[in-house]
Amino acid sequence: MKIYRCACTEHACTFLLTLVLLMGYVTTQGQQRIRIDSKNQPLRTIFQDIERQSGYSFLYDEKLINAGRKINLVVSGNLREVLSALEVSAVLHIEVSGRNILIRKGKTLLKISGIVRDSVTNEPLAGAALYLRQKGIQTKTDAEGIFSLDVPAEYKGEMLTVSYVGYERASVRIGADFPPILLKQKDVNMEEVVIASTYERPKLREETVGSVFSLSAKELQTSRPIESIDKMLEGMVPGLYVEPSTSLGTPVKINIRGQGTLSSLTNDIRTTSSQPLFVIDGVPMQEQQSGDAAGVFNQETLLNPLAGINPMDIESVTVLKDAAATTIYGANAANGVILITTRNGRSGALRVQASYQAGLSTFINRTKLLSGPQYYELLKEFHINDGKTEAAATQLAGSSTIDTDWFDLTFRNARYDNLNFSLSGGREGSNYFLSMGYRNQENATPGNALQQYSATLKYQTKLSDKVRLNTTITPTLMRREGLDNFSANAYLPPNISPYNADGSFATFMNLYNPLAILAQNEDKSQTITTNGQLDLQYDITPQLYVRTAVGGNFFQSKQEQYFSKENGSGSTVGGRLRIYDRSTYNWTSFAQLGYSPKLKGNQRFLTIAGMELRDQYTALLYGLGTGFSYDKIRELSLAATRASASSKLSDATVSYYTQMNYDLQKKYYVTLSGRADQSSLFGGDKQMAINAALGAGWNISSEDFMRDIESINFLRLRASFGSTGNSRIGSYASRGMYNFSTESYGGEIGATPEATAAENPDLGWETNYKTNIGLDISLFDRLQFAVELYQNNIHNLITSVEVPLETGFSGIPINTGNMRNRGLDFNISYAWVKDKVFNWRTMFNGGFNRNKVLSFNNPLAADYASTTGNYVGNALRVGHSTNAIWGVRWAGVDQEDGLDRFYTPAGDIVDRAQIRAMGVEAYQILGNSLPTIQGGMVNSFNWQNFLFSFNLQYNIGMSRLVPTTRFEVGNSLAHSNKVVDLMDRWQQLGDMTDIPKLTTAIPIRNSSQYLYDLTHLKLSNVSLGYALNNDWTKRNKIPNLSFNLNVTNLFYWYKDRSPEGRNGIRELRFTYPETRNFSFGVQMSI
Repeated sequence: MKIYRCACTEHACTFLLTLVLLMGYVTTQGQQRIRIDSKNQPLRTIFQDIERQSGYSFLYDEKLINAGRKINLVVSGNLREVLSALEVSAVLHIEVSGRNILIRKGKTLLKISGIVRDSVTNEPLAGAALYLRQKGIQTKTDAEGIFSLDVPAEYKGEMLTVSYVGYERASVRIGADFPPILLKQKDVNMEEVVIASTYERPKLREETVGSVFSLSAKELQTSRPIESIDKMLEGMVPGLYVEPSTSLGTPVKINIRGQGTLSSLTNDIRTTSSQPLFVIDGVPMQEQQSGDAAGVFNQETLLNPLAGINPMDIESVTVLKDAAATTIYGANAANGVILITTRNGRSGALRVQASYQAGLSTFINRTKLLSGPQYYELLKEFHINDGKTEAAATQLAGSSTIDTDWFDLTFRNARYDNLNFSLSGGREGSNYFLSMGYRNQENATPGNALQQYSATLKYQTKLSDKVRLNTTITPTLMRREGLDNFSANAYLPPNISPYNADGSFATFMNLYNPLAILAQNEDKSQTITTNGQLDLQYDITPQLYVRTAVGGNFFQSKQEQYFSKENGSGSTVGGRLRIYDRSTYNWTSFAQLGYSPKLKGNQRFLTIAGMELRDQYTALLYGLGTGFSYDKIRELSLAATRASASSKLSDATVSYYTQMNYDLQKKYYVTLSGRADQSSLFGGDKQMAINAALGAGWNISSEDFMRDIESINFLRLRASFGSTGNSRIGSYASRGMYNFSTESYGGEIGATPEATAAENPDLGWETNYKTNIGLDISLFDRLQFAVELYQNNIHNLITSVEVPLETGFSGIPINTGNMRNRGLDFNISYAWVKDKVFNWRTMFNGGFNRNKVLSFNNPLAADYASTTGNYVGNALRVGHSTNAIWGVRWAGVDQEDGLDRFYTPAGDIVDRAQIRAMGVEAYQILGNSLPTIQGGMVNSFNWQNFLFSFNLQYNIGMSRLVPTTRFEVGNSLAHSNKVVDLMDRWQQLGDMTDIPKLTTAIPIRNSSQYLYDLTHLKLSNVSLGYALNNDWTKRNKIPNLSFNLNVTNLFYWYKDRSPEGRNGIRELRFTYPETRNFSFGVQMSI
């Protein structure tokens, strides 16, 4: 019986399986999916493809329908849907009879063809769509912008619509001839901007709920003669402040929405970084650090990793500010994220582009210094006031006739060259982009220059219908010369000569001859950087995919500094050679799942979840050699005395993240993000940080009640709240550090450890709680306005504070307290004129920020103020900004004795000795080191083939204590030139002046007399371009040939004006004078 039941079961299963298969076969004959992907294929080939997939047979007259003619047909569906598309594309009449498909000749055809171009650059537009509305007839342009289309003759006179992403639609009437169709770039509306992302698909601006600001390469004006993309952001992004830097290739400080962390209160250990996180094509960039390394590495010149990215390869820059946008990026995203996307290739024929720029740089805002005779006069008076006899003072003052202008001797007009070449193209489903660039940028100081050789290779392909592969690699070689000693050069006494009577370089007691330094010393570095990523995605189903990516950046730098024994910089040791070698490996890898189910109604849901690994390792080597027998051979092995040191920095992070996006009817959007990061930078149970964010958006303009309000094109309200973490504290800040030295004991040699930094296993993450509310509106197809209110509360701030010397350490890193940044960002764009011939658009942005220390939770940091000599190192006081400039208020110069007077906090006037006796109790807030309001404006004009634009950058509410060695009246006058302001010094009873008597007394350097208001407006860039479009370019098939002229830093307007014949903030703003750059360039594509 048991065997019988088994046999019956087997037969029953076989019968049911057969029945199911038969039913499936019968059912699928009508529903079988057919896919046709034919490009320029004969009709008969397409018929054969359909027969093979469907089992049906075609019946037709070969000559009657011209079966050899070629058409394009890309369709996927059942038989009925495929035949319907074929009927329209081939202009046929199709009937199905049983298992046969009958083909008859359709209506008479009219063949039309033409080309689609950009109306300004005349560049062909590949992939532009052309279609007849309601007729089902459409095509696209090829790589050369050319199209060809067969339409029924009866459609002659109908309107053919032409569209292309980023351009206004155009309509042309179908006729026998087609002139070139010129499309005009349209004004980018808020809802049409595409926002890049590392972890998910790009989004339209209307789909984002976070604080996101995106700039295209055109808006960034990447052709400006600026060596790194971060410097180009100045004045371009609301709420983003770029601290100006005039040195080539060195790091640039950026703040997004205020200072994101505290400054160190000691000099021993680095605190958390306030820099945003830079992500290049999905790979986080490693910020260079030296704070954890041994002291011998502190003389190494840190370089800017972004200087290795060719600005001409940039496609877009996206700035993420709030928690909804940054939380998914995890560790180090607390200060914002800047996504940099490089250019991609386009499918189609090979496209070649080339550009060349040449320019010249010259100094502006030159400080007015004393001449030789003026310096002699003041120095003699200085010594007499110090009690010297006139004869002694005359001798000490030196020459009264020599007048050396050290600035003219050690500065130059600098050259700039930039050459770029790129190739791009591809086929359906894949594309490539290859670029090569060369940049040579000199500084206006001899011995300072930056050379850059860069390349970018990107390849994107569909390996199958379900598998996509993207690869990127960007190698760069940089060579930098850095004999940067501006203060020593320009501020030498002007009454000494650089040369001896025999023409050799003169030597000075306690001073270096800058001409000898430039001729005999070296400071050169060579850096190789490589960024790359491999990104693979597999679509398991149309709704589910898995994606994995691995990328990283490699940084290898070697710096050699040589101080010649022929001049004062190295003569005491017979020449000195210092070598720094830095190797940094930073890699990141993530794997994630993405799921987007089909939902009923007009709603969408997308969720991703993944795991990410990050690892960073830096190896530092240092070599020192002194005593060189021959000054021209500078090898460490030839030094009489040698020393070396090494250090390592490393950290790793394991992360888990998820994000869910939901939208209903394209009106209501919700995003929920979460991320857990475990970092090796912290000890004990402090390694893990969990952060989350929630954001929501309401597209009000999509509501039914808004349809009749034609003046409002777009209106949206959005809000977000969440947290992000900051772990950039240095590799060993929480663990303590040791230096090892070699010691001999009892004839044995061993390594002796010495603790140099205290450990703090309780040190934990900084956490930034961010709230953001934003409003976006577009009116009258002209005005676009976005405003955001934000509040960032930073908890568990990390800084270093002093500890009792009995501990053996000077400081320790701790979590000190809480701080708040509160403010407003806005961006306005207005099209003044929108015409076929002339266009004028203005974009204006700004950011307002207020910073305040809210509390201290550690007694070591309560109302902390430290002094070093005559300076306030830093002051942290509850209720005040961490950017506050603390010092004493100057009351002027006493007419009777010519000495400085100061105000106490109570308002009393006291002398220098009395104010010093008060210590830190005398200090008051003098100003703020960051601006209260800052931003920029761009005006762009297009007239026929001419393009003109100018950029303005403004800064309100920022002050600066300028370097005091330039104008203080203390004892440094004996070996340093000063500004001409000192000619107005106090000399006798009754003199009314703001320059005190020349004495040897050490001045109070953080006095408000040295404080300047940096409020200013700068004309930062002026650009003029012309696109050549004539018979010559057409004959030579050059679709784009254009010329441009750029001038940077053209004018400044300051609130504090320079007194007549004296210096002000205009001249004293920079330690290193700023340059004005002129450049001319040509671009061509074929």
